[in-house]
Parts: sequence; structure tokens; C-alpha cells
Amino acid sequence: MGIRPWVIVEPPDRRGLRRITIHDKTVGSAWSLRELREVLRRLGYPDDMDLDDRACVYWRGGDSSEHFQR
Repeated sequence: MGIRPWVIVEPPDRRGLRRITIHDKTVGSAWSLRELREVLRRLGYPDDMDLDDRACVYWRGGDSSEHFQR
């Protein structure tokens, strides 16, 4: 994947929406993995990025399987 900033997916709010931050800056939010991938794609991340790779994505308050539908 090359060197890219760490993506942090924040815990879901009371509606289930997760904020996405990079370098402490909010870059978007998502209800689903599909929406998360769309935000990352717009930022130049590859479509096949492994969202469970802890070297690339840090999930606060769970992981991709807990609160997002695949």
C-alpha cells in the first residue's frame, strides 16, 4: 500500500454513524463499510485496502465486523 497516514474509525454514535479521521482531522463519516471505502477511495486509498489490517486502520470501539454490515 505504500506509506499512508493511519486511518482511525471512531466508535459509532448513538445512530451508528462512525467518524473517520486521519491526522486528527475528520475526513468523513460512514454508516457502512461501503461508505467507508468510498471516503477512502476519494482520498486516494486503494479499493482493495484491507480494512482489518491494524497497520493501516485503527478501529476505536470495535472493528469492522461489529458495527458495519459487510
